[in-house]
Amino acid sequence: MTMPVILAYQRGNEIEKAFWRGAIEDGSNGEAALEKARKLIIKHNALSDSISRALSYGEAARAAIASLPVSAGKHALEEVIDYCIARIS
Repeated sequence: MTMPVILAYQRGNEIEKAFWRGAIEDGSNGEAALEKARKLIIKHNALSDSISRALSYGEAARAAIASLPVSAGKHALEEVIDYCIARIS
């Protein structure tokens, strides 16, 4: 499950939550379900909020490793952060 889906589910009403449960638990995911999911994600501002959270977490992760000495391990961690942030662009 992705953050936009989680947020759309949390912010949804009971009918919308039932839709998400059906899509996730029962695999009800045809073209119509995909379009409904897209609309719910937009309705609940879930995508932009997910992007904001990802950027914030990326900044927090970078700050957390800032004091580490320069090393291959630190560089690898920085690359992971960059990769994760690049995925949202």
